[in-house]
Amino acid sequence: MTRGFRDGDLHVNTPPPRPQQQQQPQQLPDEVSARTLLDKLNNQVDNMRANMRTLETSMLTEFRQLSEYVTAKLDEGTTEPLLDDDPRDTAIRALETARMDIISKTLAPAAKVVVDLLKHTEDGLQQDLSDLTAEQAQQQTRDMYEYFEQQLQDLLRVLGFADVKAKPGDAFDRKLHKTVRRVETSDASLNDTIHCVLAPGFGHPGAQNTAIPAQVAVYRYVASASKSPQTDK
Repeated sequence: MTRGFRDGDLHVNTPPPRPQQQQQPQQLPDEVSARTLLDKLNNQVDNMRANMRTLETSMLTEFRQLSEYVTAKLDEGTTEPLLDDDPRDTAIRALETARMDIISKTLAPAAKVVVDLLKHTEDGLQQDLSDLTAEQAQQQTRDMYEYFEQQLQDLLRVLGFADVKAKPGDAFDRKLHKTVRRVETSDASLNDTIHCVLAPGFGHPGAQNTAIPAQVAVYRYVASASKSPQTDK
């Protein structure tokens, strides 16, 4: 320690402080044990993942072999009979039974509509029409056709089909409509629009193509067309 004077005051010159070394935090025993346990858990997880990958590969191989076997058995050209004591053949029978059950349950609502149509037809054939007047017979025939039309439309909807959008004035769409007839017009604004719907269309929602396009008559602009539209096939 040295003494010095500044402006008549007594002061002490002290050496600058030494930089202190950064001390590393010491791990407590509990932290050490927790870290060790965590490392062990991570190793166990890694081992489980490796085992799962191995098991997955093995299962995929066995499934592929079973699929090839089932395909060969179900091949129409295969004449080898199924065996009762072969687990793979038993699985084939179970798959075939499940497939038939699914088909039966899927088609059951459609089959019900068909049964109703058959019953209605049978009742109509057994009915005595001799006492009906011409007007009554005409009305009954009209009612029968309306009933059949409604039932057949219901059948298509049960099978998953939806009505195709088609009405007079709509723009013609090749994905939804089929041109049955062209109607000439001098009105350019009507070109390629629907003149009338000749038969409804049905398709599965979300399908890329329409299963049953609507049959329509479509306007065709002709500058020299007369005021009364002419039609052609």
